Amino acid sequence: MQLTATKLEASSAVEGDVNPRSLLEEELHSVEYFDQAEIHHTLGDPSVLPTGMKAGPLFSVPQIIPTRRFLHRHEESREQRRSGRCGRRHQPDAAKIRKQHDEKKRLALEVAAEVKRRITERAAAKEVLVMMKREMESCVRVMEKEKLDLQDGFDKELERRENDWYAKFEKSRSEENWLRERVRRLEEEKGSMQSELEAVASKENNLREKVREFEQQMDGHRKRVEGAEKTILDLRQSLANSIQQTRQAENEVEMVKKAYLETERESQKLSEVQGSSILRKSLARAHRDGRKDTGERLVRTKSVSSADGDSSRRMTPEQAGADDVAQNSGLSVQDALVVANSSNIVGFTAALDGRYDLLERSGAA
Repeated sequence: MQLTATKLEASSAVEGDVNPRSLLEEELHSVEYFDQAEIHHTLGDPSVLPTGMKAGPLFSVPQIIPTRRFLHRHEESREQRRSGRCGRRHQPDAAKIRKQHDEKKRLALEVAAEVKRRITERAAAKEVLVMMKREMESCVRVMEKEKLDLQDGFDKELERRENDWYAKFEKSRSEENWLRERVRRLEEEKGSMQSELEAVASKENNLREKVREFEQQMDGHRKRVEGAEKTILDLRQSLANSIQQTRQAENEVEMVKKAYLETERESQKLSEVQGSSILRKSLARAHRDGRKDTGERLVRTKSVSSADGDSSRRMTPEQAGADDVAQNSGLSVQDALVVANSSNIVGFTAALDGRYDLLERSGAA
């Protein structure tokens, strides 16, 4: 508590700029009045106290130590008076007073040393306070400078950001205008594309109708092609049959040629027997009859090979013709048969020429 009071008094002295000499004189003055205060307290008159002192423990800091010792001695004297051992109540001992006076001096010296120590502490505290004030002022100046620098940097950064945001705002505004123009163009393109889409849809419908018509036509053409293929197959089959018939006819022609050669030999023999005039007449008449009956004779020539085995059973058309020629011309049956065979050969060759022409035409088609 004494140290706290001393520090507070030192700080108050530094702040109030108290003179150490006046403080020391005040302490000594208060010590000089201790004897009088003790005497008057002993006599029962507490009104005689030094100026600025109070009767009680609420003294100032320089009066703390002497006042406590004074009060302690006062209590001891009061106890002695109560016990009744001190008969001389109003006659204090001179040696005791002297001893107290010496002790008061010693206490005053201690107080003076304490005051000096406090004065040095106050001076050191004052120096520390001055240094702290200087450091504080330097810190304040540094902080002011930093504040100004920060303010300048803040202003510059604020201006830069303001310019950036203004540029961004202008850019966003230009982009907004461009986007609006783009939206308008897209709407126009949308309208044109819708009209084009409608036109394309109508064209698509027309094309679908045409495709249906083409499909129907393709079905008709497909049917026609199938019919043509069938016709071609039939023609091929007929051509194969005609080729086979042609081969058979060629075989028959070979047979007829052989028969013709034989009949020619026989006719030579016959010409030697009867003469040439009668033979010419019969040949001419047979030639005329052969042209008229070409088809019948062709059928008859086809049935020659099949009728060889049955010649003994029934009469062939050549034999019937030979009988007619023999009856009309007066020739024998053998001679009439030779004449009929020769006429049949001539007609058959004409029929073969006609069939060859027909086959060539069908092959070209």
